[in-house]
Amino acid sequence: MAMGDFVEFYKGNFRTEYDEIEQNGARQFVGDDPIEVAEAMRYLENVFNKASPELLTDTIWRNLANTGSWNVKTFEDLFRNLQRDGVKRDVTNIVKQYFNGPRSGAIDRPRGKVECPIILYTPENDGSKYHLIGGNTRLTMARVLGIRPSVIILRTDW
Repeated sequence: MAMGDFVEFYKGNFRTEYDEIEQNGARQFVGDDPIEVAEAMRYLENVFNKASPELLTDTIWRNLANTGSWNVKTFEDLFRNLQRDGVKRDVTNIVKQYFNGPRSGAIDRPRGKVECPIILYTPENDGSKYHLIGGNTRLTMARVLGIRPSVIILRTDW
């Protein structure tokens, strides 16, 4: 069994990731017009509601925009990556997600429940077609732990 076999990835709630999705997804592709942003967010919420968790492939992960997680190998790399983001994060809650499973306290391997990172797929984009729009720290932690995560991919027609 791979280490990731003990971690359950689950689809979170669109509303809890709303701000990140708006900033990294909608505004990135439709601009700052409030009406267009609101329409894009309704569209993305509909796409999100229809999406199911799927394993992240190496090909997508290697080419994923808006994250440096593919190149992270150690916890030191993880913290360096977070510092580059310029946002101070307490990773304690994310570590707990990976390690607090049914047998909490037995930290021999990750066995927790982790919310799926969210990826935006934009087939009409000239650059990268896949953009991480939520869950960079969760994704980076999976990389450090050698776990292939499940993700939610919002497959748009943008």
